[in-house]
Amino acid sequence: MSNEIPEGRIDHYEVITQKDEETGDILLPIPPHLLKQLDWKSGDDIQFGLDKEGQFVLSKVTKE
Repeated sequence: MSNEIPEGRIDHYEVITQKDEETGDILLPIPPHLLKQLDWKSGDDIQFGLDKEGQFVLSKVTKE
């Protein structure tokens, strides 16, 4: 069975944010199976943005 999302299908996830008490940063937990599917690892830089419809978009920042 493939872990790839069929084209046109949008998965939705609901998570509870957490606050790092030392830094004050807001933490957004991402489900482990989604991290694996996206090939995201601890320490990766993730960019947050909004699309045309006002929905949040997360994307991994590629380092040159």
